[in-house]
Amino acid sequence: MIRIAIVEDEDEAEFALKKNLKEWAEKRNVSFDTIRFSSAEDFLEKYTPAYDVVFMDIELGGMDGMRAAKKLREFDENVVLIFVTNMKKYVVHGYEVGALNYIVKPINFFSFAMTMDRCLRSLERRASDTVHIKLSNGMKAVQSSDILYIDVMKHDLTFHLLGETVQSYGSLTEWERKLAPYHFVRGNASALINLRRIKMVVDDRVYIGDMVLYLSRSKKKEFLAKMMEYYGERL
Repeated sequence: MIRIAIVEDEDEAEFALKKNLKEWAEKRNVSFDTIRFSSAEDFLEKYTPAYDVVFMDIELGGMDGMRAAKKLREFDENVVLIFVTNMKKYVVHGYEVGALNYIVKPINFFSFAMTMDRCLRSLERRASDTVHIKLSNGMKAVQSSDILYIDVMKHDLTFHLLGETVQSYGSLTEWERKLAPYHFVRGNASALINLRRIKMVVDDRVYIGDMVLYLSRSKKKEFLAKMMEYYGERL
């Protein structure tokens, strides 16, 4: 089931989009569910990381779709974003918010189907790599590959991501189990490290991002063994 949010203020445009979605889904034998928001403000106020795809009209009353997309990316970097527009001049700005593609009104089914096929392939790749971090005021969806490491102080967790840090609450042991398939290993009692993001290891120092972490004596042997196993498989 593909969960889709449609941000569109025109009934006719929503109808056309859903008509093409239905035709594409029947041809690809996939199912989908949609929810519509008539304004960007309503969409952002009620947003939760429960959607796989967001269709964002650019020409909206009130906040326009481009501004809404930039705000969306502040708390969800992973949802597939597809702009819907009748003004091609906006296309060049899509890279700023990681849009998968643009759909130009009126919708051409052939072009629409090509975009949705790309979307489906992207969702399949991401499905096994997305995790959700509990925040004090909601949830944040991230790719496990974007997590450099997690450290803990009592039950306060800090997720060090590419370009930002996120605060959460919970058990590092629980996250160790959850992230084990994605090659995360304890470097010491308070740090869970993503092997995919290590720059180098020298003695007991692990260089990752702009940080240096230290391996504890009790964890060092196991950590280095798993690191060698991970990189050995990729040589």
